Amino acid sequence: MNIITWNVNGIRAIVKKDFFDTIKKLNPDILCLQETKAQNSEVEKALTPLASTYHIYYNAAEKKGYSGTAILCKKNLSK
Repeated sequence: MNIITWNVNGIRAIVKKDFFDTIKKLNPDILCLQETKAQNSEVEKALTPLASTYHIYYNAAEKKGYSGTAILCKKNLSK
């Protein structure tokens, strides 16, 4: 099992770079992202290209622009 954790320091900024190519190469079973610094709807939109491969779970901080996490899993954890 391949598990990767990554402090992205802003999900909207990282997806404009080589984020998706890197994820494809690394091919994690579970990807944990910290410091997304975005609201849930923004994280969902930014990670849309991975939705066909991963189940995406996210949690925004109460204060906009702070913290936030996301977990992407190849297996559905809600079952």
